[in-house]
Amino acid sequence: MATNQSTKIQRRLGRAGGIAVVVVAALVAAFPLYWIITRSFMTGRAAFQLPPVWFPQQPTLGAYETILVEGAYFDYLLNSTISTVIGVALALILGVPATYGLVRYDFPYGLDEHLGFFFLSLFMLPPIVVTIPYFDLLQHLGGIDNNVWLGLIYAVFNLPLIVWFTRGFIEDIPSSLGEAALVDGANELEVFYHIYLPLIRPGMAAAAIISFILTWNEYLFALVLTRTEAKTLPVATTEFVGQYNISWNELSAGLVITLLPVVVFLFATQQYIISGLTKGAVKE
Repeated sequence: MATNQSTKIQRRLGRAGGIAVVVVAALVAAFPLYWIITRSFMTGRAAFQLPPVWFPQQPTLGAYETILVEGAYFDYLLNSTISTVIGVALALILGVPATYGLVRYDFPYGLDEHLGFFFLSLFMLPPIVVTIPYFDLLQHLGGIDNNVWLGLIYAVFNLPLIVWFTRGFIEDIPSSLGEAALVDGANELEVFYHIYLPLIRPGMAAAAIISFILTWNEYLFALVLTRTEAKTLPVATTEFVGQYNISWNELSAGLVITLLPVVVFLFATQQYIISGLTKGAVKE
C-alpha cells in the first residue's frame, strides 16, 4: 500500500515537473514577442530608457503611423508576397513530381538513393555558401533587385524541403494502387494525378505552409540580392537601425508588422500542419 502511494506521489511530482518545464520554456520563448509588442506602443524615449519599462504607461500608435503612413510598407509587403508565393508554388510544382519519380521508379546504379541524398544535402546546405555565386549569376542575368528572380532562388532552397517532406507520404501509399490503375489502362500521369496526389495533399499542405513561413522570414538572400525595388519586409525592418542610434519603437513596430501575416496564416492553417505531421508520422 505504501509502495503504491509512493508511486502515485512520484508520478504526480513528475507530471508537475514536466508541466513546470513546459510553462517555463513557453514563457522564455514568448518573452521576445512580448518585448517587441510592448516597445512598439511606446515613444522612442520610453522604449530606450533604463531601467526598462515592462508595460507602456502611455500607449501610442506613433511608431505604426510612421511605418504605415510615411514608409513604403505596402510596397515591401507586395515584394515579400510575390517572392514567397513564387518560391513556394514553384517548389511544389517541381518537387512533388520529382519525389514521385524517386519513389516509384528504380534508377540504375542506385541513382534514386543518390538523388535522395543529394536533395537532403541541399536542405542542410548553409545559405551563406551559395550567396555570392547567386549574386554573381543574377548580376550577369540582370536579376538583382527583382522579386521574381528572388522567388526563383527561394524555390531552389524550398525544393529539398518539399522532396524530403513528401517522400514519406508517397512511400506509405501501396504500390499496388498504381499498378492496378496501370492494368486498367491509366497512364503514369493519370496515376500520379488521380491516385497519389489526392492521398498526399495533407503532406503537401504542411510542406507548403512550413516553406511559406521560412521563405517569408528569410533575410540573407533578400539582403544581398535586392536593393530598393524588390526589398522585402525583413530587410526593410533593419532600416530603423542607424549608424549612431536605433529607433527601438519603430523597429519593434516593424517587427510586429512583419510577423503579423505569418502569425495569422499559421493560426488559420494550423489544422493542416497538424494533420500533415500526424499522418506522415503514423502509418495506417
